[in-house]
Amino acid sequence: MTSSLRVSGLLAVSILVLASCSSNAVADLKPGDCFDDETANGEIIEEVETVPMVDCDDPHDNEVYADLDALDGVFPGNDALFEEGMARCLPLFESYVGSPYDTSRLDIFPITPLAEGWADGDRKITCVLYDMELNKLTGSMRSSGE
Repeated sequence: MTSSLRVSGLLAVSILVLASCSSNAVADLKPGDCFDDETANGEIIEEVETVPMVDCDDPHDNEVYADLDALDGVFPGNDALFEEGMARCLPLFESYVGSPYDTSRLDIFPITPLAEGWADGDRKITCVLYDMELNKLTGSMRSSGE
């Protein structure tokens, strides 16, 4: 990761996508959706199929602010795909939140497909924001200036 990116150690590894048909499937997330981290024994689970959806007016951990298609080709590996996601999500932050990333209390991470999903044609990168102090967000961060 480049030094210009502030990524919490807790969330430095992206949530990796597996296929799912559930209404709260990670693959179905879209901008404006809010969700909580999936946890077990107090630890965030990094490879998940579904996430607990939350109304953005209620306290929540994360908010989706963009989704994009990864560059096509051979699966680049989890680390390279995470780096691509960070590089492509960062420029979209300010237009969604309404303030520059460098001055925001919010941080970002990309949700990226695993090799299995890639082999099935999944190329979706989902850009997600969260409070860098890991405080719950309340209300949408869209145009919040946070």
